[in-house]
Amino acid sequence: MSKSYPPELLTPFAPMRRPSLAVDAKEFIKAELEKREHERSSKLELLLEHYGILKNDPQLQGKLLWALINDHVPGFSVRDAKKRKRGKPKDTLSDKLRLMSDVARLRLDAGRSVIGACRALCKAEPYLNENPASLQNRYNEARKMPFAQMLIALGLDESRPDLWAEFADSYEGNPEIEEFDQIKIGLPNETK
Repeated sequence: MSKSYPPELLTPFAPMRRPSLAVDAKEFIKAELEKREHERSSKLELLLEHYGILKNDPQLQGKLLWALINDHVPGFSVRDAKKRKRGKPKDTLSDKLRLMSDVARLRLDAGRSVIGACRALCKAEPYLNENPASLQNRYNEARKMPFAQMLIALGLDESRPDLWAEFADSYEGNPEIEEFDQIKIGLPNETK
């Protein structure tokens, strides 16, 4: 339903004129009332048409009542689902590994710095329009996560972005790996 009515429904009725002393007041008032009734009837037809309600619908009054309530009483409206949450994105482990792979690939292929790689990534999906500094922070956090630290300790470094991408694809949606990443583990060369 829409609150944008056709122009005829946005124009209020003109005030009823008063009869002059020279005319029959009773007839004049009767004519004014008939005119007003005709105007109301015309506007009601436009309102029904606006809401898609047929004139001969047996539930006309109820449908019109609910259509007007839905449009004009905020407590009866349904809130739109929030399109975007504010704040830090909730990355999965797979997303973090994929980010590490993408940054590593650009660093190797184009000789870019981490922030340079993040700037380049922000120009295409899935990082389109993200802030490069925020993406760099997410990359730095991803490198510190336990699962990534374990892979690095096992010898997987940034010279193999293809393997980081393979890990990202392999562990997509794997709850066990997500749980593993929440556990603080002791790794060799870990600074305390």
